[in-house]
Amino acid sequence: SVKNKIMQDITNASNSCGPTSLLFVNNHFSVKQTGIKAEFISSTSAAISELQGMYSYINEGYNAETSLNQLKKIAKYDWGWSNVRRRSASDGVDTNVGKLIIDLTNNRPGLIVLDSNFSGNPTRNTVSIDHIVIAYAYQRRRDDNGYGASSPYNNHQNDRIYFYDPYFGGNGYFTWGEIGTAVYLAGVAYLQLAP
Repeated sequence: SVKNKIMQDITNASNSCGPTSLLFVNNHFSVKQTGIKAEFISSTSAAISELQGMYSYINEGYNAETSLNQLKKIAKYDWGWSNVRRRSASDGVDTNVGKLIIDLTNNRPGLIVLDSNFSGNPTRNTVSIDHIVIAYAYQRRRDDNGYGASSPYNNHQNDRIYFYDPYFGGNGYFTWGEIGTAVYLAGVAYLQLAP
């Protein structure tokens, strides 16, 4: 499978959650647009080679920690993707989560940084680092006051943001109510990605 060739646990690139997330997103759009998997997922060595090229593009050593701005540079300028936006922390949580919902509805995933102390961070019990993951879905849910998912009175605290973990593979989620402890960056300043 794809994840068995490019996840961080397989490539031994423990700090490459950002670039590895970009590889997963790139492959997703490759399959969606052409029906063909990206070349770099053919083997772990091909994935490592692609990661090395990405690090070289941003003038970083292999397996260095990266920022969302560096990842934006790769997607926008190296890959030529036109639909790449870094959301501003000054817009605040409500505005950025609203933008994230729209992006996810329109098949534009986002990269989000999970806080190292968040109980749902997949790396919490291993390398314990702030961790970039791929947000791919938003689900409205009934709130604790009993208001239904689509009720205008729903406080959205139980709504879920689902993510894919590039380290071990697998899916996770956090609720809107957990954003303050789950997301490392103020204002949920995520990176929206699509070609």
